[in-house]
Amino acid sequence: MNDEVIERELQALPRTVVDDTIAVDDDCSICIGQFEQGEEILILPSCKHIFHATCVNEWLQSHNTCPLCRKNCNHALDSCPQ
Repeated sequence: MNDEVIERELQALPRTVVDDTIAVDDDCSICIGQFEQGEEILILPSCKHIFHATCVNEWLQSHNTCPLCRKNCNHALDSCPQ
């Protein structure tokens, strides 16, 4: 898969910004940093694990699994809203 296709797929994954309406008690398991107000987070559709968007984007550039549970993310876009 070429870089352009990978980038397009990454951009299609569901993202949100941490604010008062989103309770995120965990840390990003990639960088071990806490989720802070205003940070963009990404939720993997295949397993619902949450990561900093920048952290998981870098991870998914070279892996096709969730960094936490190792569930395959190849078909994650199938469950993304269109």
